[in-house]
Amino acid sequence: MRTYISLRLFCLFFPVLVLAQSPAQVEVGYRKLSFLPVQTYEWGGFHLRPPSHFRAGAGQSWQRLGFTGNRLEKQVAANPLAAAHMQRYRSAAWAVLGCSIGGSGAGVLAVFHTIPYLGGVFGVYTEPSSTITRQAAFWWAAAGVFTAGGIVARRQATKHLRRAVSAYNEGLTAAPSRPSQPPVTLTLRPVAGETGSIGLGLQIRF
Repeated sequence: MRTYISLRLFCLFFPVLVLAQSPAQVEVGYRKLSFLPVQTYEWGGFHLRPPSHFRAGAGQSWQRLGFTGNRLEKQVAANPLAAAHMQRYRSAAWAVLGCSIGGSGAGVLAVFHTIPYLGGVFGVYTEPSSTITRQAAFWWAAAGVFTAGGIVARRQATKHLRRAVSAYNEGLTAAPSRPSQPPVTLTLRPVAGETGSIGLGLQIRF
């Protein structure tokens, strides 16, 4: 598409064209506390909470990742590698949820079976049977297994989320560029029918 415009119009619209061509990279963030603003998540740092928000470019508003990352997955769906990592992130997020529920249930049952051994809620000591102690030991062990599984699953989720964001941003940076054919070309040409007048030509390749 070729359009010849005046220099004034070119100066007005050229920054808009450049910004429209600039890709927006994805950032992830989190809140230290629920009432604090979202801040950028630094990979490899010590965080009490995993990433929970993302934004498509600096200055944009933060939005939540969505349940198991479904909103971010839509954002990076154009990149196959990023989409594949988001699918693994979703699986790991489900595993974290399952381990959290299982660990909570096992912990409640472990306490329930441990109370008779500790004397009960009223401080009355009762001699537990071997069945009660075995059940308490089983549920404490189950709670430990669920807790360990949740830690491993959370690390896997964070790893695949980081790789998905990196793959998407690197894909934007490595977008096909044609040095020999830039997207915006400027040319000076004589204006037809006007002697001594020069027009500014703007050629945009989509």
